[in-house]
Amino acid sequence: CMDFSKGNDLCSISYVAVNTHTKEKFWDCSAWISENTLHSNPNAALYRQWIEAGYLYVCPGSTIDERMVMDEINRVSEHVNFVQFGYDPFDSKTYVNNIQAWIVSRVQGRYFGSTLERYLKYVLQPVSQTFGSYNCACQMVYDDVFARERCVHLSSSPILPWAFGNAVLQESSDGQGNIKPLKRTANAKVDP
Repeated sequence: CMDFSKGNDLCSISYVAVNTHTKEKFWDCSAWISENTLHSNPNAALYRQWIEAGYLYVCPGSTIDERMVMDEINRVSEHVNFVQFGYDPFDSKTYVNNIQAWIVSRVQGRYFGSTLERYLKYVLQPVSQTFGSYNCACQMVYDDVFARERCVHLSSSPILPWAFGNAVLQESSDGQGNIKPLKRTANAKVDP
């Protein structure tokens, strides 16, 4: 799942890799911050530790270098097959165009015309930020975390557990039991 930023926040990609034989899952993430944002961010000391350890990437200037994001997607694709990309649709057009072009280059000669359009819609999914849209994802995470046999493994990156620690589940006020993760406080970061 991808949460894009133009540079005033973390830009992140979270991965869930599934071993098709054992059904075990491996969670990891990649994240970027612009150099200008890093200098003025209240989490700067923590972010610098992550940068030094190689978990957070810095883009020079005030914007996220979209090429760095695409380079990371390409690097990860050398180790796993991407099945779907979910993304927060807010202000994401440039990233979506880049990822669509990357996908098309990878399936060139296999899909054409309306078949290609359907394939792109399947592979690249906007994730609505409403309560009901998160029910399934929250249930899947719950099932994985509380499975009888351990099936989830986290990477060594400290960013994912930090983001989980910054989130709380809120139930909608409509009485339908819909839930979604929200920031614990206004300044918390939950991007991954």
